[in-house]
Amino acid sequence: MDDQLYFYIKDCEINQKEFKFYLNILKDTLYPFLIEIETKIENYSCDRADYLYSSFDPDQQDPSDIEIATNEDTLDFSLSLINGNAYILLLTIAGIYHLWEKSVIDFLTTEIRHCRPSFPPPRSFNQISKYFNDYNINLSNYNFFNDLNELRLITNTVKHGEGESIKQLIDINSSILVYKPENRNIFYRFYNSDYKLYPRKEHIERYGDAIIQFWDYNNWDQARGHFYRKES
Repeated sequence: MDDQLYFYIKDCEINQKEFKFYLNILKDTLYPFLIEIETKIENYSCDRADYLYSSFDPDQQDPSDIEIATNEDTLDFSLSLINGNAYILLLTIAGIYHLWEKSVIDFLTTEIRHCRPSFPPPRSFNQISKYFNDYNINLSNYNFFNDLNELRLITNTVKHGEGESIKQLIDINSSILVYKPENRNIFYRFYNSDYKLYPRKEHIERYGDAIIQFWDYNNWDQARGHFYRKES
């Protein structure tokens, strides 16, 4: 039997369907709970100012004290809100990556063991890329690669903390690094103080689309799904 990877159109369709189903669940269950941050912060600031002014004593207090207290309280609230939303979305994004990784490991293991029964499953993105390269598939040549690679770097950062992956995200100028509010007058100095991960719904959409593209049979149809192992 020839040593090859074969992308079955039916298997590609099944994997696509699984990811589309997962993404639809996210849209139906997670998205409604995600708060529109800008509006929520502005509403909180107004409500907090109203509350503080309700007990304002002009004989004992200066109006500027109310403004300072409102700003300080709103900053604390905005930090908690942004970080809470970011944490939920980052866990979701990491889950998307792990689903893709599992599906690819299963694919590679099943296909390669047809000819090499003792083939060890890949344990990392680099190993996955190497095994594909052994069959003349350079993942970086495909349209989905940049988003898939960014997804990998984010997942590594979530799992291991800030390190080499965050440096690579900085190098590729990733839009997920800094939360940029539409209203740049609202605590803009904080949002740009350092590099952290602030995902939004559009990131989930983009990374999900990359995985759906990966399992699009049309990507592999130029070789009719057959990719032969390089000669040693």
